Amino acid sequence: MANSIVFRYEEMTKCVASINEIAQKYKSAATQLQNDFDVAISEWEGDTSVKMKTFMDQAVMGFVGTDVPNLVSGLATLLQANIDQMQKADQTLSENVPTTLS
Repeated sequence: MANSIVFRYEEMTKCVASINEIAQKYKSAATQLQNDFDVAISEWEGDTSVKMKTFMDQAVMGFVGTDVPNLVSGLATLLQANIDQMQKADQTLSENVPTTLS
């Protein structure tokens, strides 16, 4: 028996929205992490304080605040592109189905 592929566009579109929400949650969590970290080291002094702050602001926040959310958003973009492509293919196929027997 042949397997069927069924595209559930409405459900797939909901997934795109959910994935984008997850990306936004990562951004929010990263902001909270940075705020909490800043509070935690606010009374530190010296070179260690400066280096830790620089490390957090650049390397850590670049990864958790930008790279991870962008990767997650990229998944949503990819899924949306797949939806669009399959809908176009479906439309093209449907245009070639005859409507009469003549």
